[in-house]
Amino acid sequence: MIHGIGLLLLLISEFGLQAQLKLGFPTWLIGKLVILLLLGAMIVVIKRKLLSPPAAYLVAIILGAIAAYLGFANSVLLRPF
Repeated sequence: MIHGIGLLLLLISEFGLQAQLKLGFPTWLIGKLVILLLLGAMIVVIKRKLLSPPAAYLVAIILGAIAAYLGFANSVLLRPF
């Protein structure tokens, strides 16, 4: 239950930031949202052992790193007005 609530708060804050900065829906933001939803689904992959645990954790780490890169590389701090 805590996982679902955390994922919901993450998505709400993502959409809130997008609305506050008036970004629209650029491709990097859509990609980041898809990656965050995939990370939310990783708990099912790990629990049902669809992948071996080390492979599932590696995929989760890689997806998290890509999401962090997309957020940082396209941040407003790096692109001033």
